[in-house]
Amino acid sequence: MLFMKSSVYPKTKIRAWSVTFGLVIALSFCASNRSLATVAVLTQHNDLNRTGANLNETLLATNNVNTNQFGRLYTRTVDDEIHTQPLIVTNVNVPGKGVYNLVIVATVSNSVYAFDADEPTNSAPIWKTNFLSANVVPPRNTDMTYACGGNYKDFAGNMGIVGTPVIDPATSTMYLVSRTKEFGTNYVQRLGPWIFGRAPRRQADTSSLRSRT
Repeated sequence: MLFMKSSVYPKTKIRAWSVTFGLVIALSFCASNRSLATVAVLTQHNDLNRTGANLNETLLATNNVNTNQFGRLYTRTVDDEIHTQPLIVTNVNVPGKGVYNLVIVATVSNSVYAFDADEPTNSAPIWKTNFLSANVVPPRNTDMTYACGGNYKDFAGNMGIVGTPVIDPATSTMYLVSRTKEFGTNYVQRLGPWIFGRAPRRQADTSSLRSRT
């Protein structure tokens, strides 16, 4: 089970440890076993109705989810804030590494990480990619000069990937929107497919919306 909550409850919060260590996402499981992550979470709130329900849950119940025996087991480091829901994709054949259940995390710095969903000691990402390049940066909240009188506070800084991706298991494709500020004045939103089961790389854009300040 993945937690993305505020700092009110310390076992489930996302917090910045320091500039060096960045941000962490708290992952909680009842046990560390590769067979546990059998239910994929491929879109925001689990289904197209956005119910958030996992109707195949067999381990968690009201009598065992409590502060005595349920909570954070470990953390993973990422490069910036997370405004998206982490996703779980199961039985992914990662070239040169084997078959994994993966936790997919996207950040506002336009980075996407895939972490091992089952093994606490495997702290490094299985893979990571970033959708930036020379003269291409994430837009920032301070770029929103026409919103809230130039005092836009919905985001604290970068505003790259802020929408939860969607994964199509039939074609092993992930779709996401990456927002960039290019050459100082061009603001671009790209919807791009990304193929699982091969070395991670950006695919050709299917859509591009451009605007200028």
